[in-house]
Amino acid sequence: MTMKEIIQRMIQLAEDKRDYEMIDQIGELMEKLAVTSNAPSNWRSIGAEIMRDLPIKSFAKENFYKFGFYESEDGEY
Repeated sequence: MTMKEIIQRMIQLAEDKRDYEMIDQIGELMEKLAVTSNAPSNWRSIGAEIMRDLPIKSFAKENFYKFGFYESEDGEY
């Protein structure tokens, strides 16, 4: 199982329970991975990839914006 798959499973659990504390923890984890220079490059891009994959009106997407994961007007992250 990849790191992205683990985080996706965690997101699904938080989505199912609408768990704000858990979704914040996941957001913090993705934020740390994004800025850690010695993390594998595919881990640093997990947040952007997950934002791209999430449905527009998802609980997770609504909450990950505060961690700096945004969708631009052209659909890029």
